Amino acid sequence: MRQLLIFTFLAFFVSVSTSAYNRNFFPLGERESYMGNAGTAFESSTGNGFFNPAGLAYIENNQLSVTGSVYQLYGATHNNVAFKDSKTIDYKNDGFNAIPATVVSVVKKKRFAYSILVLVPNALQLQNVTEIETTNTKGVYSQQVNNQELWAGLAFGYQLTKRWSLGITGWALKSSSLTSTSYVARHKTEANTVSNLNTWQQTDVIGASITTGVMYRVNDVLNIGFRFQTPMFQVLGSAINSEKRQDVVAGVIDTTTEVDIFEQGTEANTRVPADMTLGFSINFTDELKLLSDISFQTGSSFQSMPNSTLNEQISYKPTLRYNFGMSYELLYQLHVLGGVYYNPDNLETLAGRLTGQKVDFTGGTLGIVLIENYAEIGAGAYFSRGTGQSIIGPDKRTSDVTILAYGFLLSTSFQL
Repeated sequence: MRQLLIFTFLAFFVSVSTSAYNRNFFPLGERESYMGNAGTAFESSTGNGFFNPAGLAYIENNQLSVTGSVYQLYGATHNNVAFKDSKTIDYKNDGFNAIPATVVSVVKKKRFAYSILVLVPNALQLQNVTEIETTNTKGVYSQQVNNQELWAGLAFGYQLTKRWSLGITGWALKSSSLTSTSYVARHKTEANTVSNLNTWQQTDVIGASITTGVMYRVNDVLNIGFRFQTPMFQVLGSAINSEKRQDVVAGVIDTTTEVDIFEQGTEANTRVPADMTLGFSINFTDELKLLSDISFQTGSSFQSMPNSTLNEQISYKPTLRYNFGMSYELLYQLHVLGGVYYNPDNLETLAGRLTGQKVDFTGGTLGIVLIENYAEIGAGAYFSRGTGQSIIGPDKRTSDVTILAYGFLLSTSFQL
């Protein structure tokens, strides 16, 4: 029954956050969310506080925006996660999330603008019950995952000249993760032979980061933007880990496999590496605007829980990602927006890891925005597909992973 232990580690690997591995995975911003998260050279948007605070300087009026709400269906298929009784075992999980991605207020004072932002750039909720059956074993595996990040920021933008502007945003960040699992397996032929397994892991990390930006209006056709975000400066980090396992063989507790671990207040670390983006906005015609962002995330290395039995050395490699968007003014009040992106995983390697996944994402967005007097409302959808590999369990078994995510977006903005 020792191989049943592999499902203990399943919870920890599927709960990995996409924030550091796949930056800007969820749609964000007033219009940027419909344009594949391309917005570094896009001006006069409440989303500028995140994508490039220099663009805030070109906003003409005070604004209040509740944008980028994401209603998401999420599903993942993990092939060949275990092998028992000559049978390959696959695993699937899914979930539904409602994410209030952005709440922003902007105040304009001549050449100066400042903004208060509250973002949820990453959120994932999963709840699954799966039956697992082989020739000799029948079991039930249940899992709950709740991951969320909260970014609160204060942004400033200043118009130096008609063509140049600068901006800065200060962020306070909180990342929370909660994963609990339960696995009960019974041997079909051996009487009173049962394996019970329960795990719990909760981590909370608090930190800070700074985003700086510059925007240059080359002419009436071309804008160039540059954004730099510092690494996250971690202030606090703690974890609670619990694992309880008991095997009963023919009615007798097997003390050689019994596990009872409880760790409270364990140091927990996470890293969000430095990130920089060069963006272009081209007014291809009076109605059509094209945007492109090319981003570079630096590398980093750290220990996840230095004093825990679950500690791992995690390393990120320098990685490029690409976002492309468009906006077409179909009518004076109606705009059609769309975008595509390629978001590769920056995890250096799965080698030597107990748990982890390395998944590259591609996707697209499409939406419409209606402008009426001092109000702007939008609706759209997005699709994302990720492929890669995962590794779990003490046997370090590698499995192929496919992740599909579908989302519906809503946005509302008012000029005050």
